Amino acid sequence: MEQKKKILVVEDVYFNQILIEAHLSDWGFTAILTSNTAEAIEALISERPNIVILDLMLPGTDGFHFLKEMRSMNNHIPVIVLSAKTDKETLTKANEFGVADYITKPYDSIDLKNKLNYHLSQADVC
Repeated sequence: MEQKKKILVVEDVYFNQILIEAHLSDWGFTAILTSNTAEAIEALISERPNIVILDLMLPGTDGFHFLKEMRSMNNHIPVIVLSAKTDKETLTKANEFGVADYITKPYDSIDLKNKLNYHLSQADVC
């Protein structure tokens, strides 16, 4: 039996966590919920997720701090940013950190599902 893919969700709004977790569960994934950068880094190390869904606006340090830490650990699993920020500077910075995809909130769940499946299938090929 194939093991469920683990998705690290870095999102500080509880309602959004629950909504994303429900979608991931329906799609056959295991969600690892975190609400800040410190929890996310710890889960990245201990849980070894297959992909990350990352909000950029987090308490304390932002999602870019998480990306910087993650990349400094030479961890290159795919990251899908899920954020309300749409300004050019943020999009450019996300691209510089090598995010796999960028989805703006409010998001379409089918779009998220399709992008997760795509990036997971690409990671399996590598």
